[in-house]
Amino acid sequence: IPGAPLCACIEQMPAVERADCRRVSAGQVKYTFSHDAATGEISGSTAVDVQYEDCPDDLAATFKALHPDRADAIDEHLVGDCDRDLFDYLNEEKFLVPGRSKTKYLDIAED
Repeated sequence: IPGAPLCACIEQMPAVERADCRRVSAGQVKYTFSHDAATGEISGSTAVDVQYEDCPDDLAATFKALHPDRADAIDEHLVGDCDRDLFDYLNEEKFLVPGRSKTKYLDIAED
């Protein structure tokens, strides 16, 4: 969706029909510290192996399985089939004109 954030809390994302789910797992965290005796400077860094994998279901089903006490909280953001709502919106905004062709393509008979 143009203009939508690539990563955000679901409350900041636009409503969509469905969303895939990804799981993140991290391995052991490795901390490294060093000290420069000449300058007295101390530095540190961390490293971790991060792995991503697909969830067995879509985001809505995974959320509902993990949070059964608030399972309906995600329904406002992942709304399922949008065909009727999209049709109504386009009609209200005058993008679809009643009585016109139902498709944007015309069949041309071959001679």
